Amino acid sequence: MSKNLPHHILDHLNTAVLLADSGLVLRAINPAGEMLFKTGARQAVGQPLTVLLRHNQALVEAMHQTLVSGHPFTEHGVRLGIPFGSRVTVDCTVTPVDGNEVLLEINPIDRLLRLAREETLSDQHAASRAVIRGLAHEIKNPLGGLRGAAQLLERELPSESLKEYTRIIIHEADRLRNLVDRMVGPVTPPRKRPTNIHQVMEHVRKLLRAEVGRGIRLDIDYDPSLPEFDADPSSWCRQC
Repeated sequence: MSKNLPHHILDHLNTAVLLADSGLVLRAINPAGEMLFKTGARQAVGQPLTVLLRHNQALVEAMHQTLVSGHPFTEHGVRLGIPFGSRVTVDCTVTPVDGNEVLLEINPIDRLLRLAREETLSDQHAASRAVIRGLAHEIKNPLGGLRGAAQLLERELPSESLKEYTRIIIHEADRLRNLVDRMVGPVTPPRKRPTNIHQVMEHVRKLLRAEVGRGIRLDIDYDPSLPEFDADPSSWCRQC
């Protein structure tokens, strides 16, 4: 290293540091630079920077301009080509040293960019959850009123066949409420239990009759020999 660049400091930097002479021949490279370019100091020192930076000619030109002008140069978010076809995003600073040398500092920022993206995604997720919670509150309020009105109506209806419709309203309101709760709450596994397929079909029949009225006829022919199966009744059954 140059006499102005203490070894014990540069060797412990995470920033890659390369020192070149006025002919842009590499004179020193710290361990971070060796790791970045996947080379050793013995192999790299004495090589023209056009070899080490063969995929980054714009950066070589910037170092040449710094030698000529004597002014430092900094660029952020450079896509730096490194051996084996890889590329990393870096911040680069070129600084003249002693008038006849130039110092290149390369600071990889891929990890910082990844952390920034993750933080942005986390913020977006939190905002989405807040919107969903607010929407869930707005949905559950009228559902509660709808369910309560159906219960009151059921008490006043004289016919058991008419009460079947209010029970459907209550059941569907409960099902929507459970769906909203699952949207805003933690994901829980379904609570399965032995279920008779005839119960499911009978529930679907009642929904269809309530939706289309009495203009159609449904012929029911259930097979009592069908075995039960495991299902989560909370998705359809009022008794869950």
